[in-house]
Amino acid sequence: MYKSREYKQKEIELSDKIRELSEEFDQLCKAKRDTTEVLQRLGIALEEFLLFRRNFKG
Repeated sequence: MYKSREYKQKEIELSDKIRELSEEFDQLCKAKRDTTEVLQRLGIALEEFLLFRRNFKG
């Protein structure tokens, strides 16, 4: 399947966002700090990625 430049750019953007939030979560866990807020943001980012992939019309 061919992926447009816009698709690839958005996919990379969302993947980077998920990676950053995952790293933030790991740091908070290691520091034994509250992870509630970062988990909520991570859930939103994952849902956004899922919807993006599901709704893509190539």
